[in-house]
Amino acid sequence: MGRSDHFAGLPESASLFLKENELPPIICPTCNQITGFNWVVIDHYWGMFGDRYDLLRRRLKDGGYADDFLQATPWSGGPVFFLGLRVYDKEGNLRKIFVWPDETINNV
Repeated sequence: MGRSDHFAGLPESASLFLKENELPPIICPTCNQITGFNWVVIDHYWGMFGDRYDLLRRRLKDGGYADDFLQATPWSGGPVFFLGLRVYDKEGNLRKIFVWPDETINNV
């Protein structure tokens, strides 16, 4: 197996939270196509061959937002990117952090 970037992504608990709480894509009422998204790129991280990957700020249904962050990058034939998620209320107060367990990261 060759070297490459590997993606653990967000923990399952963060993905489930976003599924329930993230604003859906913006749909055109005329053509029923996606015309925009309720997220913006807030930062980047870099893969082993210079590939750039985005970290997002996602708008939530309650007026708050959730920011991706790079939690850890252990090595296993290339970097393994573990992302976390910080959830903020509409005033910008941190409400919750979703992270991977250390045991999961250390077993890579």
